[in-house]
Amino acid sequence: MPLLKACLHVTCAEFLPEILAKGLEPRVGKLSEQLDEKPGVFMFPSWEDMTDANRLFGEAWPYDGDAALLCVDVAGLELETDCAYEVVSRQLIPPSRLVVLSPNDFDWGKGKEVFVAKGGRLAASDAHVALPTN
Repeated sequence: MPLLKACLHVTCAEFLPEILAKGLEPRVGKLSEQLDEKPGVFMFPSWEDMTDANRLFGEAWPYDGDAALLCVDVAGLELETDCAYEVVSRQLIPPSRLVVLSPNDFDWGKGKEVFVAKGGRLAASDAHVALPTN
């Protein structure tokens, strides 16, 4: 099975203008700072992983604003993974690799077709076999 082509990144909607201008910069976000994590761009390898995490961590959303959903073209990027539900890039991901699937958390389902068209995987099991091995 080929490596991942597209992943999902969740961010605060108010950050979208800067992200679309500069790209996704590796950093330690509010959710990761409690885990002694190195800077990175944290992404979900499948739609199922993203929706499962949204259900589990929805109450832990650390921002006042809405969440936005991005599709990230990860083809050819060096990715790391320590767990099956998350991949990490330690490098800047330029704006040309990003597509906004939803600018807020009211209509994420509308982005599913675009994610799949970009090579995204719906089922976690399909994405997990395509994860990089570290």
